[in-house]
Amino acid sequence: MSDQSIKPEKITKPIQLLGAWLAGLFSIDSCFLFAVANLNQGSLESYALTIAAIVNVPIFLIAVFLLQTKFRPELQEDSYYSTYLNQKTNEKVVVSKTDAHIAELSSIIAGLKAKIEKTDDQGLQENNVIKHLNIGINSALPDLEEVKLKLKEAGATSYSLFGNGDMPTNRVLAMSPRLSDKAQHELIGFAQQIGFTHFSYYEPGGDEDIEEDALLGGYGDPGRAIL
Repeated sequence: MSDQSIKPEKITKPIQLLGAWLAGLFSIDSCFLFAVANLNQGSLESYALTIAAIVNVPIFLIAVFLLQTKFRPELQEDSYYSTYLNQKTNEKVVVSKTDAHIAELSSIIAGLKAKIEKTDDQGLQENNVIKHLNIGINSALPDLEEVKLKLKEAGATSYSLFGNGDMPTNRVLAMSPRLSDKAQHELIGFAQQIGFTHFSYYEPGGDEDIEEDALLGGYGDPGRAIL
C-alpha cells in the first residue's frame, strides 16, 4: 500500500486529479468495508458504512462524467488551456447587415432629433419679441408688482420705471411706431392679458426724450381700444 500512496506534490496537471480521485475512492471505500468487517453484523454502524461505500461509487462516477464533459477544457495542461482561453476570448463577433443598418439608422434619427430640438429652442427664443424690447412701466400703477411679474414671465430681462406720481386715467399701452407689426401685435396681446384696455403711439425724440420701445401706463390720449 505504501507504493500506491498519493503524493500531492506529484499532482501537477489537472488530468492527474482524476487519478487522485480514483485512488481516494478506493481508499475510502476500502476503509468503510474494512470497518464493516470488524463490526458486529446487524449493527447500525455496519449498515451505515455499507450504504456509504455503495453510494460513493455513483456520486464519484457522476462527478467524473461532469469533469470529462462540461469542464473538460479546464482539465487540460496549462499550455493547452491558455490556447483555449485565447481562442475563446478573441472570438469574432459577427453582426448581420440588417442589425448594422438598424444601428446606423438609429444613430441618424438620434442626430436629427437633437437638431430639431435645438432648432425649436432657437425658434422660441427668436419668436420672443418682448425679450429684446426696452419696456417702461408706470410706477403709479396699482398692480405694479404683478405687472413686473407678468413681464418677467413673458420673457423680458429688464424694465424701467417712469411717471410723475399720478396714476394714468386709462390703462394705455404706448408704443413706438417704428416697432414691427409682429412686435406691436405681441405687445398688444400681452397688454390685454394684464388688463390694459387701450394702446397708442408716440414719437421718440419729440417733446420728451423717450428711450423705451413701449410704455405700460402711458399718459395722454388713450388712442385705440384693445378688442
